[in-house]
This record gives sequence, C-alpha cells and structure tokens, in this order.
Amino acid sequence: MESKNLLAVGEVTEEFVVDLLRRCRGDQYRSSPYHHDPSVLCHQFTPELHGAPWYLKAYFLSAKAVFISVHG
Repeated sequence: MESKNLLAVGEVTEEFVVDLLRRCRGDQYRSSPYHHDPSVLCHQFTPELHGAPWYLKAYFLSAKAVFISVHG
C-alpha cells in the first residue's frame, strides 16, 4: 500500500498535496469510518489537476493529518 502513496515515497510534496486539497469542490469530498479502525473518521478527496483525477485519503490525529493514500 505504501507504494501507492506518492507522498510517502517522496514523488509529491506536502505543498503539492495542499494544492490538490484546495482544488476540491464540495462534491469531491466524502467521509466514512476507516475500515482498519471504525472509530476513526477517514476523509476522501477526489480533485482533478490538468484533467487527471487524483485520490487522497486521510485521517486526523489531533491537529495533524495522516495521509494514507495519495495517488493520481
């Protein structure tokens, strides 16, 4: 799974991920319980950049986000 996470392997930067999140429209966001731990809310974003779809999934630990999937 780690190889699918472009942020974790250094293929994209934190700044790039922030830019993707800023591109999200309301209909490009949803949340649901995280399948590994249903007590944790998992946030899913599906923005587009230059016509290409991206998928980001994260959960929050206090004020920090943990991105578990970032791929295009």
